[in-house]
Amino acid sequence: MLRTKLSLTLLGAASLGLSASALADHHETGNLKAGVEYNAGLTYDDHGLQDYKGNAKDPTKTTAIGLNAANVTASGEAAKDVHFGMRYNMLSHMVELAHATWKHSDMLSFEIGRDKANQGGYENKIEDYARIAPSNPYEMNMAFDRYSDMFAFHVALAGKLTLQLLNDKTADKDAKGVPTSPATGGRKNTDNKQPTWNLEWTGDFSGWAPLVQFGTYDMNHSKYYGLGVKGSVAGVGLWLDYNSDSREMFFRDATGATNKETITDTMSSMNLNVSYALNGFTPWLQYSMYDNKEGKNSKVAGTKDFKGNNHTDSDASTAFKDNGTAITLGATCNAMGTGYEPYLAVTQVSGKFYTGVAEKTEALNEMMIKFGVMGTF
Repeated sequence: MLRTKLSLTLLGAASLGLSASALADHHETGNLKAGVEYNAGLTYDDHGLQDYKGNAKDPTKTTAIGLNAANVTASGEAAKDVHFGMRYNMLSHMVELAHATWKHSDMLSFEIGRDKANQGGYENKIEDYARIAPSNPYEMNMAFDRYSDMFAFHVALAGKLTLQLLNDKTADKDAKGVPTSPATGGRKNTDNKQPTWNLEWTGDFSGWAPLVQFGTYDMNHSKYYGLGVKGSVAGVGLWLDYNSDSREMFFRDATGATNKETITDTMSSMNLNVSYALNGFTPWLQYSMYDNKEGKNSKVAGTKDFKGNNHTDSDASTAFKDNGTAITLGATCNAMGTGYEPYLAVTQVSGKFYTGVAEKTEALNEMMIKFGVMGTF
């Protein structure tokens, strides 16, 4: 199995390399670029979120070497005023990005293919290989797949205004075509009846970039918005965003039967990153917050706003369904350029979890220390 996966990985990388070579031969005057993105290191984890009351076994502290990201990229000019970009993830064996953009004029461009959906604020825009701090739990609950097939229109408007047309989110179904939504609720859109859209504006004002995002999904019954800002001054870098997602769902009982009543969950998240560029390295601090207000305005008996998470998941990346915070203090060494950037980071994630006794909750914390290197070339 390992040999098969390795063969597929090498084949995918070779295919991209051959494609890039062929394009370079065909467009001798183009600016074709092929590259690699990577992130690898050592992670210590005390797994403190599993140290809850009622767990007969104390969590085992672990220290492990891991390859966090390995991507092959290609970009360039496929024809006059037509730019393309591709990225192949060698760990998931997926083509994450594959899109072409035609620049119609200085004001208007058209894009088609697979690209990152505009949602989740600036935190979702971080390049995957450069992620050191844990992702905000909202990223696991966003409206659309992180990388989605789409049409997009880009307009120069004191920055850039982008309209994305992409597939609406649908309910998962079993082999018989019956929606398999959980008992707490179900999406109203069960089939690909029509595409939906989102809108994003990123401003450009003397190095500061305000961000506004808005999108609708689930047959226009659910909506999200995001506000943010990014910039730097005197070596101090800052990005900040706030996201709110109001998700309306059919109520389903334990048997899966649909009630005519609906429930609305409102998820909110906030992310803050502050950095300071020194000679050869950059210390930084990142804070993330997530909260989910369940069952708002519901008339269905038994629905309520939960106050804690359940112990159904094993690690900090999937444990938070209701609330959670994360604070990461780190430093990145950039003295050797973007191809080799060592980093060190300490993270603490926290949240409230049910103890299994009535409605009581307890606060749990998990600490992680990461030492590694990342780069792109």
